[in-house]
This record gives sequence, structure tokens and C-alpha cells, in this order.
Amino acid sequence: MPAHLCRLAHQRFRVSTCEKPPQKTAAQSLSGALSENHDEVPLWVLLRYMTLGQTFKFYCYQTESMRNKIAKGFAVLYELSYGEKINVSPRRLTQAYDHIKDFRNICAHEERLYCARVSPGHDISVVDALSDLQLVLPKNEAALLTNDILDLLASIGEDMREADFSRLVTSMGAEHLPGLKERRNVPRTSLEARVAQPA
Repeated sequence: MPAHLCRLAHQRFRVSTCEKPPQKTAAQSLSGALSENHDEVPLWVLLRYMTLGQTFKFYCYQTESMRNKIAKGFAVLYELSYGEKINVSPRRLTQAYDHIKDFRNICAHEERLYCARVSPGHDISVVDALSDLQLVLPKNEAALLTNDILDLLASIGEDMREADFSRLVTSMGAEHLPGLKERRNVPRTSLEARVAQPA
């Protein structure tokens, strides 16, 4: 699991005070946490070794009251990051992670991402998944991801006829993505410079 997903999983799924992040060396914290938890593995340790799919299933198998607590935790984290209060239901969180997991699997199997659709109704596009990611990512990380996608689309669009680019954008569900039209009019050299900058 990539480091940023581990950090997110750790932040998002701390469900009790006994799963605090380590403040000493990793070995001291792990041994202390294990003894404090009666030889049980703390959740933050377990999540470092779980895949996104395993983490998703782990969440789904929790009791309804625990899923409610986790969803409320996401609502608090969203408010802290975005400055906007929202209600996150366990159902909405389940849907978001299901979509994220499905798109991650599409990438892992090197399938076409731009025109992929997920969910039982095959109605969720890659751009729809951006709103799912905004639910679980800090605002700055979600903005970086969206900007990278916009820059990539604008760069690709420079080499395509307008009709082909329009079909691509529509197949992605990106026709109403804010900022796309403006970036399309940016000279290619300035886009390449922005894409080449290290994050």
C-alpha cells in the first residue's frame, strides 16, 4: 500500500484511544501498544499491511454502530480540511471506497481508465471518483490530484482534434470539470513546465 494511503488509512480508521500513532521509536511504540492492548495488534499497525480492498472489506464487516462512528470521523476530518460541514453516512462512505477500490483495480490491471465505468449500474466515471476522493482526502491532496488530471487532459488535448478531444472528455465524464477549458488555452510549454515540476 502506498505511503500516502497508509497515512490516510491510519488517520481515518483510528477508532479508539488505544490506536494512537507512535510517539517513540517504532519498536517501542509497537511493543507498548501490543502490551496495552492485551497482545492484540493495534489497528494502525494492521492497516499498514492491508490492501485497499482488504481495508474496504474490514470496514464493511464492522458493526453498524462502528461504521457510524467511522463515518462521523470522516465528516469531522472533511470539515477540518475543507472548512465545510457535511454529513457522511456509512452508506456514502461505503460507496466512495467501493468506487475508489474499483478504479484502483482498473489501474492495477492496466485497463483503460479514461472510459471506465464502475458500480452495479456502470454509471460512475473516473471524474465522479474525484468527488469520492474529495470525501476521504485532505483538501490539498484532492486539489493536487485534480490539477494533475486537468494538466494532463490539457496537454493531451493539444495533440488532438477538437472533436476527438470532446469525445475523450465526455467519455471521462469531465465535460463540466472546472478549469478544463481555461487550461486548454494555455500554451503547451507552460503546461509542460507545470507538469514537470516536482510535487
